[in-house]
Amino acid sequence: MRNKKYRLLIIIACAMLLVSMVGTAMMESVFIGAKRTEYTVNLTELAGMINENNEKTGRDIQIHFTQNKISEFHFRLFVPSSATAENPAPGIVVCHGGTNVLELQMPFYVELARRGFVVISMDMSGHGETDNAIGSMTANSNGMLAAVEFLMSMPEVDPENIGVTGHSFGNNSCVNTLAVLNTPDSTQRVKAWVDGDGLRYLASVTPDIAEGLYLTIGVAKYGETNMPNGYAFLSGPTAMNLLGIFSPSFSGDAAENNQWYTSSGPVDIPAAGTALDTDGGLKIVQYKGTHPMWHFSLPTTAIAINGFYESLGVPAGRSYIPANKQVWPLEVCFELLGLLGFFLLLFPVVAILADSKLFSRIKRSYPEGDALPAFKSGRTAIITILTIVACMLFSYFSYAWLGKFNDVGPDGPSLFNANAYPAEGMATNFVGLWTLICGAFTLVMILVNYGAQWLFGKKDREKLGNPFGSLAADSASQFLYTILFAVVVVAILYIPVVIASLVFKADFRICTLAVQIGRLRWLPTIILRYLPLWLMFYVPYAAMNSNTRFKDMPEWLSTLICALANGIPLTIFLFVQYSNIFSKGTVMPYNSMAGLIAFTLIPVLAFAAVSSRYIYKKTGSAWAAGTINGLIFCLMMVYGNAWRTDFILM
Repeated sequence: MRNKKYRLLIIIACAMLLVSMVGTAMMESVFIGAKRTEYTVNLTELAGMINENNEKTGRDIQIHFTQNKISEFHFRLFVPSSATAENPAPGIVVCHGGTNVLELQMPFYVELARRGFVVISMDMSGHGETDNAIGSMTANSNGMLAAVEFLMSMPEVDPENIGVTGHSFGNNSCVNTLAVLNTPDSTQRVKAWVDGDGLRYLASVTPDIAEGLYLTIGVAKYGETNMPNGYAFLSGPTAMNLLGIFSPSFSGDAAENNQWYTSSGPVDIPAAGTALDTDGGLKIVQYKGTHPMWHFSLPTTAIAINGFYESLGVPAGRSYIPANKQVWPLEVCFELLGLLGFFLLLFPVVAILADSKLFSRIKRSYPEGDALPAFKSGRTAIITILTIVACMLFSYFSYAWLGKFNDVGPDGPSLFNANAYPAEGMATNFVGLWTLICGAFTLVMILVNYGAQWLFGKKDREKLGNPFGSLAADSASQFLYTILFAVVVVAILYIPVVIASLVFKADFRICTLAVQIGRLRWLPTIILRYLPLWLMFYVPYAAMNSNTRFKDMPEWLSTLICALANGIPLTIFLFVQYSNIFSKGTVMPYNSMAGLIAFTLIPVLAFAAVSSRYIYKKTGSAWAAGTINGLIFCLMMVYGNAWRTDFILM
């Protein structure tokens, strides 16, 4: 009966994963009427593609990036069916923010391609599958300069109607691209730029860059990053400086929200589907949202759509689609379905493998009943509660403290600056270091808890047992088989992830919480450089989780307590951060990017409590539970974030 249940769970999980893969691929191709092509090329190859296109079109698109045969640039191209050599369409490059990957721009590339624009979504240098060296070879545009020039050369693209957009740090790519192309007498100018809450980079806009440029700025009123305050941006110095460049006659105290300003003064928003008939212009749109909402909300996607419609017009051969008519949330449903299917698959795979002949030797006893302490005894309850509270307090304050040293932005300082961890200032090192010290504290608290129980429970000392009993192994071979078991479980779980990536060019996610795969050649580096940091937390945590069980408390309740204890500290962290900015519009008390990362960590930590308990119940081994969780969450963090150096073993 149990095997039937597990087989049914596997069927359900696999069905969810398959529907997710197919649905995501269909959304990004057939459903939006576009051909999707994935490119991973070096810059010498890309230059060759541009030259080939020049020969086809008779254009003379000049190459301003440095050619290189080693480092690779990864991007995704969408060519609508209406865009042809005879009917070229405007082209747009969309760029994610720091510590993200190209899939975070999904709302924009889906909606823009659906409306007939040719779109490239790129992995910035040091992010996703693009090598770090690409940045310096493309005028510090993180690769965007090369993507724009490739677009300009394509027969299906009108080279005089090119747009760029970025979220956060992605606008550094935009402004550095414009600095190269939008120069006096240039024949390769970018016509439109939609800035997605990347306000600090607007200070680099010059009159040369602005000449003939249509700039739409999306400003998060509650933008939490270390940028000019979005709360009062419309009257702030950056807005006033830009108005002086785009509309020299402006003399007011504040820009009007959602108003175009041109060299001849303010002009009305053009009629739906009509482009502005001016020589460039500036529009600032303040939305009531936070910084990460730019890449995951209907209003912000509409800002970008309108910005490009009003500057580049409706692509020839296509009908106007109102900006509020958006379909990308359907793709979110497909991607979320796959994410849920991935984690659901964990449970039957663990159960079936643990019962298999090969891995039956790893199973150890699972203490039940009278072998467990009674929570209702005053001593056990008090010591347990104090232990949990101490861990929660340490989690909160260590996270806030480390944020001071790991700005996790592109220029932030880091405690990890050595060759072993060269991704300075990035989320991977920040989270890795935090997991490391939390794991060390967990080991200390296991000993403190045991010591308190021993000190205040003189009559029950002989019943305390070994606080690290769940980490014990009967033999060296049993331990090695346990580690092999964990590796096999994770390898099986990642089979659909690899299929999704290689066959369907899809991943499983909800916003920044994602399961995806990158280059397989990176695995040795991940395992040697980063996996130990995650294991240092998840293995001790699995041991503590296994100790937090009581004979007079239901299993589900003690598991829930562990899950809440994991998630509450960072939830409080977010409350402190956002209650401050929403109520006062002032700078957050703690590192802002650390707060953004917390959104992803909270569900991960809560799930770790559930999975640790389940795996321990099936195997009797905290090593199995900790290694499986450590592998999964390390891979999720590494493949979904940024690197400040190319991936090589040092």
